Amino acid sequence: MRQRWDDDVRRVAALLSRDQPGAASQIVLFTACARRAGTTTVIWKAAEILQAVYARKVLIIELNTRRPRLARLLGLAPKRGLLRLTDERTCAADQLQLGPSGVTILALGPGAEPGQIRPDVRRLLERAVAELAPNFDLILVDAPPLTEDADALASARMAGKVIVVFRAGRTSAQSLSRLSSELAQTDGTSPELVIVLNRFRPIIPRWIDKWLSQ
Repeated sequence: MRQRWDDDVRRVAALLSRDQPGAASQIVLFTACARRAGTTTVIWKAAEILQAVYARKVLIIELNTRRPRLARLLGLAPKRGLLRLTDERTCAADQLQLGPSGVTILALGPGAEPGQIRPDVRRLLERAVAELAPNFDLILVDAPPLTEDADALASARMAGKVIVVFRAGRTSAQSLSRLSSELAQTDGTSPELVIVLNRFRPIIPRWIDKWLSQ
């Protein structure tokens, strides 16, 4: 079973390795139609393969404001990340960190204080991409389910590809069809949609996942 899952992720990495630096498809958003599909597992493994096998310089940007967990999962500094860019004086490059396997990560960073308006993550993502894209071959965005987060859905429309991770028996064809239609622009265009079946358990045990979600 694990071999089949590894093969699926390797196929995704091989597909992404064909994208040329500077092209619109340089930005790839990973999402799901429902929670607990294993999106973070897939994006992390794909990034490792892209860097180790295809020698591509990869950046992962965390966009999940509802359930951020990359910093705690990978032992990163919790006070550095995307949300720091709400301060116009902050440089995006100063917020980058290296994961255990050497993949560069822009975690979400510290959240807004209680009672504050939720930051416009699409604007922050656009700024981060504008500043950092020249230094990376691929930017992989770890997003929450687009059907549950309007900010993430808006951000997906700026990506060249959208990778949808789902588990067999948990995602319906109707959900995928709905997601595809929501990604469409007013001019009829939409990002390329790639479906990935996650057949393997997530890298985060369920009890840890629940703790991180609190």
